[in-house]
Amino acid sequence: MGILRKQASLTPTEEAIRQLRKALSENARFGITTLQDMADETSAERVLELLKRVPTPIRVRIVRMPLTRPTERDIREGRSLPLSPAPLIRVSGTKWKLDGNPFDGPRQPNVLPGNSQLWSLSLIFQPAELQSMLRQSIEYDDQL
Repeated sequence: MGILRKQASLTPTEEAIRQLRKALSENARFGITTLQDMADETSAERVLELLKRVPTPIRVRIVRMPLTRPTERDIREGRSLPLSPAPLIRVSGTKWKLDGNPFDGPRQPNVLPGNSQLWSLSLIFQPAELQSMLRQSIEYDDQL
């Protein structure tokens, strides 16, 4: 995910705004009333910065998706953002990837018995860290 963020950060702000304006307009034209941005390829802070520069015709929910480092989770990313920065923009929730995917480095998926299309992947976080996530979710009144 860090590499994708680095790539996305190379997009000039004016181009990002043009793309965002187009996407919001197209979604509104198709009758979509709300978008959710999981803030994975772009940080929640950057998503909000761009949305503030584009009057959105539909509701947008930004879900924080902090980066995870080998030694810790980044629990500060997006935490300082206002929950309702504009009438149609809301910041709420935190997404953590709890397991890997077949493309995440050295972990190899285990094929589930009887179905070669389903994989069982190891959890990235230890049980104590999962408990910490749940406690923080309650502390921040934050949807996981």
